[in-house]
Amino acid sequence: MAIPTLYYFDAPGRAEASRLAFHIGGLGIKDQRFTHEQWGTEYKAKAPTGLAPWLDLEDGSYIVESKAILMYAASKAGLIPKDPLDAATAEQTCSIMEACFGPIRSFFMNTEVEKAKVELAEKLAVADKVIASRQSESTGFTSNAGLSYADLFVFAFVYGMTTRFPDAMKIENYPHLKKVHDAVKAHPKVAEYYKSRP
Repeated sequence: MAIPTLYYFDAPGRAEASRLAFHIGGLGIKDQRFTHEQWGTEYKAKAPTGLAPWLDLEDGSYIVESKAILMYAASKAGLIPKDPLDAATAEQTCSIMEACFGPIRSFFMNTEVEKAKVELAEKLAVADKVIASRQSESTGFTSNAGLSYADLFVFAFVYGMTTRFPDAMKIENYPHLKKVHDAVKAHPKVAEYYKSRP
């Protein structure tokens, strides 16, 4: 039986939240990872928009854009809140975290890094404040709905930054982001996923 194929670099980045959503939902996918060298020589030409990630579906069609892929995976995995306020909170969380991706380009390109650190710190402080406004005190997730795609989005960002650019983001400075990260990390399915990774 054919299963979807998720194409992305061998790094957390923009695909990690979707990888986790598929795993948590018990949904089989082929996790096709590639190096930056392979991207330029092989995979970029295959990408429907010339960008990664993308998801090839069983019927031959595809989904592009990381958030669209995440929403597809989250829907199939039951990770989209049903309550309107919790659903709005999830979207709010993803939007506020999306703004934090802007300064990261400087770290990859190694240009104006110190300026980018300041900008990132400002955006993370705003994200921490917004997440605190609806965060579950008992679970640490972004709302009382339990684990959702928004929590995976936050986790993937923090995980990627703290493993790739540890000097650029001190997680202790953002206690509410840290609570989300730690709650997701402790989830049995997430722990299982990382234990199985080489």
